[in-house]
Amino acid sequence: MWKIIRNGKTGSTFNIGGGNERTNINLVQTLCQVCSDFKGVDLKEILGLITYVGDRPGHDKRYVIDSSKIQSEPGWGHKISLEPDKIIIGL
Repeated sequence: MWKIIRNGKTGSTFNIGGGNERTNINLVQTLCQVCSDFKGVDLKEILGLITYVGDRPGHDKRYVIDSSKIQSEPGWGHKISLEPDKIIIGL
């Protein structure tokens, strides 16, 4: 946010994205892995808490954010990866 405040043009709108695409279930599983590692709880126990529901009518199958503007104008870049071996806890 500070880079936008300092370097963004007044009235501009920016999309913030991590530059990767994941399915919802993949994101949930990754977050479960993070919780498992952080809390020392068995991953299978956490994954067992996932409740699957039917798809709702009109559900978008894909969401894509173009974050090139925020990278070029104010010079923002993501520092945290969602890869389990690269996730930093406690920022």
